Amino acid sequence: MRNLQFYPVTIEVKSGDVVEWKNDDLVPHTATSASFDSGTIVSGQSWRHTFTHAGDFPYICTFHPQMKGVVIVK
Repeated sequence: MRNLQFYPVTIEVKSGDVVEWKNDDLVPHTATSASFDSGTIVSGQSWRHTFTHAGDFPYICTFHPQMKGVVIVK
């Protein structure tokens, strides 16, 4: 997370992989979807989630809804 964007916007991983969101921005963010929610990630902190099922998992930042990303799990 930096400059009010997720980097990368789309990421493809395998089932069982862990994805980490790190906030390199000056303001707090979240990574929130229907199946996971990081809660508030303040500047300099990170949050991890293990993806156990295949599928597409779109997510947003609840503070900045224009920030969107997708995790694709194969």
